[in-house]
Amino acid sequence: MPAKGHRTVEEIEAWLAHQGYGLEHETAEAFRRLGFVASQGRTHLDPTTQKVREIDVVAEVVLTRSPAHIYAVIECKAGAIGAWVIRKSLLPWNEDLWIPISTDGLAAPLHEQRALIAHILPVDPPSNPIAFSIVEAVTNGDRDAAYGALSQATSAARGWLQRAATPSIALPVVVVDTPLFTLTYDATGKPQLAEMDRARVLWTEPGQGLRTAVDVVRRSAVLEHAKDLRFRFQWLADKLIEHGLPEAVSSTEV
Repeated sequence: MPAKGHRTVEEIEAWLAHQGYGLEHETAEAFRRLGFVASQGRTHLDPTTQKVREIDVVAEVVLTRSPAHIYAVIECKAGAIGAWVIRKSLLPWNEDLWIPISTDGLAAPLHEQRALIAHILPVDPPSNPIAFSIVEAVTNGDRDAAYGALSQATSAARGWLQRAATPSIALPVVVVDTPLFTLTYDATGKPQLAEMDRARVLWTEPGQGLRTAVDVVRRSAVLEHAKDLRFRFQWLADKLIEHGLPEAVSSTEV
């Protein structure tokens, strides 16, 4: 019998069931299986608050050639109460263009190639309707965990690249264990919901002009998504080299 005031293994296991550690571990292992160098418990300096924060998972793809280190910076959200709803809408023709988060030296060439990037890194087909926002549905509180997760993931991606000594690109990813739906409206204004395993949200961060992409992925689709990103990251690296960026990276930095 444990001493008075000590917790039992059963109590600790019950507590762990409500934490996100298992989802973080699963996600890191899925990316490792697909050849990424995945690390947990890394920290970054939040560029907005200037506070040190922990990143759930940082996964760098190992590429045969690349003009930059390319990372998936991953926020894991376990135990959400409501479903997450991704809003999609018909937007102007150039609203599907976005640029990845990158170190300063890559910002200009990535901006020049943003039309190419929109087509070689799609999760959804690169056409309207475009996913532009996310909300946590069917909750009783004011706190929106879905919106907060996008903000945390993009902040973590920017914070992670502050430490980069070489050209680097980061794609924010949010992994959830809650149902995920896309929302559109038909010609009569009736909502159309479709359950999804993953989607890419082209999100305008507070204080940032251009959209960036955040991938939102259900727990059951993490391995599939890691496989897809590995292929697309190499494709991105090859295309950027073809368009004049020098091949400069040969090893990982995680």
